[in-house]
Amino acid sequence: MKCICDPRTWERLLASDFNRGYLAALALVLALILVLMILKLVWFIAFRTRRASTVTVTRPDGDIVVSREAIFEAVSRELFDYPELRLRKLRLFRRGKYYMLTLLCEFRGAGGIPGMAEELKSRLRERLKTLFGLETLKSVKIVIEKLAASPAERELPELPETAAAPSADAAAVNAVPVDDAAAPRL
Repeated sequence: MKCICDPRTWERLLASDFNRGYLAALALVLALILVLMILKLVWFIAFRTRRASTVTVTRPDGDIVVSREAIFEAVSRELFDYPELRLRKLRLFRRGKYYMLTLLCEFRGAGGIPGMAEELKSRLRERLKTLFGLETLKSVKIVIEKLAASPAERELPELPETAAAPSADAAAVNAVPVDDAAAPRL
């Protein structure tokens, strides 16, 4: 086996046209793979999704910065019309200049979610647009984290008064003294 560092090996290797073409194709493929990896890295850095704590609304006279807490309050107020949903958390993500909103909710209803969710999403987009001027909201995602009992299911039936538990005094009156010596031993 010849050493790859030996110049005579490279002279013999590059002597034929076939070998030169083969090495050129190999170098081209390796360069192409390297370029694609660099482009993927640049694409990932430029267009990655990051968590955001604020939303910046760009205006000609100056930017408006809206905090996640303010958006949480606005969404909570909008959810007053939907007693089946209770907002637990709000997550805000940013990709480029667009924002994505994720609502983590508890569902307490017996009806279906899909129709209500579509109506709620459009209302939230419109409300955030009119309230804060937020036009770069790309998506609203509703995540049902927990299924809670509806208000009707939470009410426990009351016991009738005749089936009330006996008091401690009544148990003391009905108690029979027991002789430990006469009790069977195990």
